[in-house]
Amino acid sequence: MNIPEHIYFVMGTARSGKSSVARALHERFGGALYSVDEKRPDLFARARPERQPTMCKKITSLKGLSAADLVALERAIAREMTPMALEDVITLALRHEKVICEGDLDLALFARDIRPDRMVFLRTGSELLHREFLAGWQLPEGARQSPLAQAIARHVEEVQQRALGGKATPEGVREIFSGDGTTLEELTEQAAVQFGLA
Repeated sequence: MNIPEHIYFVMGTARSGKSSVARALHERFGGALYSVDEKRPDLFARARPERQPTMCKKITSLKGLSAADLVALERAIAREMTPMALEDVITLALRHEKVICEGDLDLALFARDIRPDRMVFLRTGSELLHREFLAGWQLPEGARQSPLAQAIARHVEEVQQRALGGKATPEGVREIFSGDGTTLEELTEQAAVQFGLA
């Protein structure tokens, strides 16, 4: 896949500040902003059974699904949604000098097709449940730190690491740790330095 070099990816774990950092980069440096979470309803509306079978399934309830089933479901959705989102972002790149993309994509599908300095991966230092699993389903705040949520978060992390050859992030991608008093300005500056914008 040919991904233009003026697309910058802000990936990360749940509540790590992906959306906030991406918005701050957009406000500071201009260009287009693409939020996978905000585009999710549109991506689902465009899904076709022959190409996105999981996204086209009519799931009325998540009750009765095990943690492993839920993780597998969300991973399948991310895998099917990623090529659609990348197509959108590449189209935006034809009209804008910079495109900042944030959200939950299947890194294994495209991480090797971009320069490492075009992605940052934000992490919290905690065991919060990954947004890639929670996207589309809201859990009460306390449930995010439950033993089940933590177990699912660890499982999602292991799946992602296996997909990337045992590494948590692709070679050369900068991990930025949020929390512990780190300000939005500091996180944004670290991302801007990684991207060569600052």
